[in-house]
Amino acid sequence: MDSTTFGLHGVYNSEEDESEIPEGVIHITKGHSKDKAPEFNQVVLRLICTHKSSIPLWAEALSGNTSDKKSFVRTVKEFQKQFDRERMPYMVMDSAFYTRENLTGSGDFKWVTRVPETLREVKEFYRELEVETMLPLAE
Repeated sequence: MDSTTFGLHGVYNSEEDESEIPEGVIHITKGHSKDKAPEFNQVVLRLICTHKSSIPLWAEALSGNTSDKKSFVRTVKEFQKQFDRERMPYMVMDSAFYTRENLTGSGDFKWVTRVPETLREVKEFYRELEVETMLPLAE
């Protein structure tokens, strides 16, 4: 599972108060842009794909200022409503999932993610890592 933003040009509802927009309506808004272009209006698209064929199983359009860190758990729980407990798939997610709130509040779904490189402990690990001692995966 991952999400991406689409930058949009033109005049949209980005100036409206988001609390006045009905639930289920996407708020096209300026926000934190992955393209480092905060002046553009944007929307978010989140996809969940199968692991072997990469066929999309879930597509979700979200408001332009939706935070991955705050919304990944909700998306996973909605997606997994279609499965019974015995057939619940593992979720492989972007490192934005790795927050204290998500780790403690994710419930019973199984997940895999990488630890963000922005954490102090990861930065220290990289500084102490002796690259010369590592072996290549393949020659």
